[in-house]
Amino acid sequence: MAMIDLRNYGFDEQHQQVYDMAWRYARERHHPLLRRMDDDDWFPADEYRKMGDVGLLGTTVPESLGSSARRCPTGTTCSVRAGVRARTCA
Repeated sequence: MAMIDLRNYGFDEQHQQVYDMAWRYARERHHPLLRRMDDDDWFPADEYRKMGDVGLLGTTVPESLGSSARRCPTGTTCSVRAGVRARTCA
């Protein structure tokens, strides 16, 4: 599955960069685990910290509360990308 060009849908370059990074991250880190994630209703706990470290979590929380500078719809972009990647690669 190829990455989608979000600019065709009115998003800017920053959203495209976040989407691309989330797509690559999910492909590299989550795709190999998909069978177990689906079969066992499991998600590796250490992945939450790693996803936070690369800026994929906390995007809907204000910076004043410790999140990254990214805001919605960036958070939605990250969530949708990870979910779509998981379901399309199984």
